[in-house]
Amino acid sequence: MFNKLAKIAFLTLLAASFLQHAFCDEAASGTEPASENAVENKGTDSDAQSENKSSGTVLQGGVRGSAVRLEEGLGMVEVSAKVLQGSALEIAKEVTRKETAVVRGPNYIGNGIVIPAIGNPNGTMQLGEMPARRDKVDRFIANAEDAVKALRSQIDGLIIPEGSPQELHNIWTGMQSTMKAAETNIGSMRELANQTPANKEEINRKDAKQIGRAALKVYDSMTALDKMRTQILSYFEPNKAKSKD
Repeated sequence: MFNKLAKIAFLTLLAASFLQHAFCDEAASGTEPASENAVENKGTDSDAQSENKSSGTVLQGGVRGSAVRLEEGLGMVEVSAKVLQGSALEIAKEVTRKETAVVRGPNYIGNGIVIPAIGNPNGTMQLGEMPARRDKVDRFIANAEDAVKALRSQIDGLIIPEGSPQELHNIWTGMQSTMKAAETNIGSMRELANQTPANKEEINRKDAKQIGRAALKVYDSMTALDKMRTQILSYFEPNKAKSKD
């Protein structure tokens, strides 16, 4: 009987000792990681405060990063818009070209007497309209199509920083509308050019005039687009925008 009671007491003490060690281990494992997390969070907060202080007074934190990407995107928009504007001008020149004849240049006869040129100062005169050459119109329209695709991708990729005023979002919406108008006019030029039979080298005068009007609309759209680009740029970099103007 005595041995049985001693055995029960021994097992009870052993169980109590086991529970005590388990509790101590659990408490230690819960305390130390918490301290490490506190140190890590403190370090992260200090880094964030340092970055905010060094980013300047105009734009803070993530807004500064977005503004840099926006400025780079606006630079690409400027280049593509000029390329598209140049293509539109080439189209307009081709469909409105006129026959030029040399009449008579200025003639100096001595004693300071000069007989002025007939027609233009260089002695030429435009006599009449010439047909638009289809191969050149096709090439210029193809250049415009490539430029407008690049421009569309660049404008869609612009990132307006969070927290920007509604005015900037309105300008971006205006750029989208302007792009849509340019795309529509380029599509119209392509349709008009395709109406000319493949075996003909010249575009008829009626279609050429419509192509010319559409080309001038594209040119004007790019002028308006560049103004909107400058407005957005001036919000973030006012001095740089003024120097470009």
